[in-house]
Amino acid sequence: MAYILLFNNMENREKASSPMTKAHHITLHGIVIPREWQHDGKVSSVSIADYHEHVYNVANDAMGKQLKAALKKRVIVEGFIKIIDNRETIYVHRIRVDTSDPVVSTRHRIS
Repeated sequence: MAYILLFNNMENREKASSPMTKAHHITLHGIVIPREWQHDGKVSSVSIADYHEHVYNVANDAMGKQLKAALKKRVIVEGFIKIIDNRETIYVHRIRVDTSDPVVSTRHRIS
């Protein structure tokens, strides 16, 4: 029983010190824009600006690096949103080219 209490306390301590919150699945329609640049001017990370003028940072993992090839293009991405340093960051697991009308496109959040 002491082991379980210790484990729960460690888990609570990690949650309290972690800047992340619960992840939410999301589908975004938007435009890939540069977020950070290297010293030589190359884009090092990207964000997605949705059609409602909200900007989501893209995690700089393998899928995020693939999105760098889609700069200034309209995309539909699916993934999970986490709050990191008070900013919404999406961990993308699917990327598609957006061929829909941007005026009617929306974002869909599943809690």
